[in-house]
Amino acid sequence: MFLGPLKSLYLKLNHYNPQVTMSRHPSFGKSIKTGKKRNVLKRYERIDVLKNLGRWDEEKKQVTALPKTPTE
Repeated sequence: MFLGPLKSLYLKLNHYNPQVTMSRHPSFGKSIKTGKKRNVLKRYERIDVLKNLGRWDEEKKQVTALPKTPTE
């Protein structure tokens, strides 16, 4: 973007400061550190749970609409 002599005015009006960074919300990155149990399982984890419960049909191998599983 070419502003020429208006560049310094533009930067002042838009409060541009390259040294200021955005802060992060404190909740980011804490789930792994705290070891908190997740309440949603990934697909392969759900299939493992269904196999352990005896509710997984190898012949059917559903791509979508897996039955609900307990997170244990």
